[in-house]
Amino acid sequence: MEVSLYIKSLVILFGVSTGLTLSLLLWVVSWGNRRANQCLSILLLICSVLAVIFVLYIERFTRDPLLFVFSSLQMAVGPTLYFYTRILTHIEFRWRWQHLWHFLPTLCLGLLWYSQLPLSPSGLFTVSCAEEANCSLLYQSRIIHRIAAWISIISYSTLSLNLLRPHLQRMKVHYTSIEEVSLRWLKTLVFLLLLCTLLAIIGDFRGYMWGSHEITGGMVLALTPFFLSLSMGWFGIQQRNIPEARTPLSDVGIEPLAGAASRANSSADKPSTAGKKYQTSSLTKENTKAIWQQLQQLMSNDAPYLVHGLKISDLAQKMGVSVNHLSETINGYSNQSFYDFVNKYRVEEAIVLLSDSSQQHLSVTDIGYQVGFNSSSAFYTHFKTYQNMAPKQYRNQLLRKN
Repeated sequence: MEVSLYIKSLVILFGVSTGLTLSLLLWVVSWGNRRANQCLSILLLICSVLAVIFVLYIERFTRDPLLFVFSSLQMAVGPTLYFYTRILTHIEFRWRWQHLWHFLPTLCLGLLWYSQLPLSPSGLFTVSCAEEANCSLLYQSRIIHRIAAWISIISYSTLSLNLLRPHLQRMKVHYTSIEEVSLRWLKTLVFLLLLCTLLAIIGDFRGYMWGSHEITGGMVLALTPFFLSLSMGWFGIQQRNIPEARTPLSDVGIEPLAGAASRANSSADKPSTAGKKYQTSSLTKENTKAIWQQLQQLMSNDAPYLVHGLKISDLAQKMGVSVNHLSETINGYSNQSFYDFVNKYRVEEAIVLLSDSSQQHLSVTDIGYQVGFNSSSAFYTHFKTYQNMAPKQYRNQLLRKN
């Protein structure tokens, strides 16, 4: 038999080979979050199977409707993405047998399709197209499967986004540099998946109403998860493990630095929200004030904010207090997360260096790195937040004044 493949089929098969290689690599790698890697490996495998089914059908290697029993794997894309997100955002998450209920619709839809065979124009789940001339019986018989796939992907993508929102806030409690742990790339890909699902709905609507099949929903849902998963495989391999650093140090024996109480500035006299927000905390007002005074002195004398990748656990260990108590104190007195609190110090230090004529030989990027930022983008973002202009504009403004 002579085999002649469409260009799009060759591209898909190249992607399948890449996806299967990434899937194997993610399954056996020992670095990073192993459970998340294996979950992503399964997602890549699922999407590779869906892509192969699509190629087999459009290339007419087989027209047996039984092949589409495996298309029910579309129902597993959403749950697998959700559990991948959950593993990355909740370090305490563990697999339970009851989680398999999320994959029950995959089995049910496969059995439903099997029960529809052989296909019949008068079948219970067969929906005739408005323009039947270009609408095959197979296409008309899969409307319930398409709708189920749309609902599944939209629902689980939404659940994944709901996990990512509080995750970013938790990272700001523990880290000063969140570029590697924020999972923004995953959020972007989830939005792209939602966008492509919308395109699939539009494509199928056009197919049912006007018989336009240049781009069908089945084609989009077969291809989009696959290429998104390739991207997720690439980013997933590079994604570092995300320790939440929630284990507090000892809550007892809070010992402020000598003389801290007498030298604290007036801003330490009263917390703005701590009294209301942490009424159930084991912290007393006296301990909170002592921690704040100790922190102020530490930031002034030792400048720990200059350390790249500074974590709240580093400061808590140095001060001999718990992570939770330090976080509560910072939030209560400054109305900021640890992330914003430390990066404000870095911006203030950057302003000093930008204003120093002896530091003119340093580029703006060099200054950002010197004050503790890990990337120029993070430096620019925080500087503009507090100064309403980029650091380069700030320096040029100073030069014009002088």
